[in-house]
Formats: sequence, C-alpha cells, structure tokens
Amino acid sequence: MIEVEGMGDEVVVTLAGVCLVLLFLLYKTLAFMADNQESSGSTNITDDGPTRTSNSDCAICLGETRFAVQTNCGHIYCGDCIFEVWRRTSQLSPTSCPYCRTRITLVLTYFSSEEKTTADLAEIDLRNGIIHNTHTYNSRHSGAPRSMMETIRDIPTLFTHLFRRLFSGEDGFTMAFQLRIVVLVLFWVLYLLSPLDLVPEAAFGFVGLLDDIVIFLFLSMYLTTIFRAVMGGIGENLAPGING
Repeated sequence: MIEVEGMGDEVVVTLAGVCLVLLFLLYKTLAFMADNQESSGSTNITDDGPTRTSNSDCAICLGETRFAVQTNCGHIYCGDCIFEVWRRTSQLSPTSCPYCRTRITLVLTYFSSEEKTTADLAEIDLRNGIIHNTHTYNSRHSGAPRSMMETIRDIPTLFTHLFRRLFSGEDGFTMAFQLRIVVLVLFWVLYLLSPLDLVPEAAFGFVGLLDDIVIFLFLSMYLTTIFRAVMGGIGENLAPGING
C-alpha cells in the first residue's frame, strides 16, 4: 500500500478508485465527442434544442404554443408572440417577461418533434424565422449585465438546455467547449466524492455539506454564464435585423 502522510489507507484507496472512475468516464466522453464531431460536421449553425414533449399554453395569445421558445426565467411562449412583444417595445434593451416581469436576456428554442420535422413550407419558413429571431435577440441581449440573484434564478432553465444540447454537435458547441464542461463537472464530482473537504462532514455533520453546495452553486453559475456567451455568439454572423 502506498503511504501518504496524514492519510489512512482507506482514504488513499478511495481517492485512487475515484480517480480511476473519473479517468474512465473522461475517456469515454472524449471518444463519444470525437465520434459525434466527425459525424455531425458541425460547421453550420443550426438548431437542435431540447424537444418539447408536452403541450403548454402561451400566456400572450392564450392558445396552445406553436414553435415555442423558452425564456431564461423558464416561461414558454409561441415564438411569434414573444418576438411581437419585443418588436412593439424597445429593441435596444431586453424585454420583460409578460408573465413574471423578469428581464428576458436569453431566448431558447423549444420546438416539438412535429415542428422540428415538418415538411410544410409555410411552417418551415415560420420555424426558420423564429430561429433567426432567437439568434438575433441573444446576440443583442445575452451579455446584458445581471445581478447575482438573476444569475442564480436562471440556473435551472439554462442548465437544462446546456446539458440537453451539449453532445448534439450543433449550436456551435466545439469539442473544446464540450471538454471544458465535462472537466468542470468531473472536478465537482471528484470533490463531492473525495473524503477531503474544506468543511468535513465527519466533523460537522450536515453543515459539512455547505462547501459542496457552495462549490456546486459557483460552478453552475460559471457553466450557465459560458453557455449564455456561446448562445449569444451564435447570432454574430447573422443579419442584424429582426424579421418583420
């Protein structure tokens, strides 16, 4: 057994086991990303956001959502409805969510499987217009200054979209970006499983989980911030005007 000063044998064995598991997961993840990158050839910017599996009503038109988008605050609207609200307000600043009045600083597509695969030309034009408007809105407003509370409040929605899009090979997610996300998540998992903590659970009980929670919170804020930056950058090469 390898002797490490200040550590018992069980701690060394646990750390070695955790490291081996994480290295294996990292290897499998890299292999998956490499295969996916080759097969997708993701040089073209397309839309492959999460698929909406249930119907919901739009709080603007009060009808069933069509070609829906989801805001950073988690509310779902018809794409045309929310962008019409934006057109009728100041396009120079983020519009407010019609439901909760939170500033909308990121809009994410949330189409159903039927809307993604439709062959109807009119619906294809509508879908492409909403995708274009989404990119345009995000390129203008995703970098707007936000308070810490706004950043924390956005975490559930952005986290969901980030991990559903991460391995799709679309949305401009390069292998370097995917690897960056995976390494950060593995770092937190390693810290969570490690018996060495800033505030050890063995000594402080439940209070000892606070350091794990704090690290997870800051990691989540960082991940959603870089996701926001990537989604905002997607629109930089598109036409600056919003579709009429």
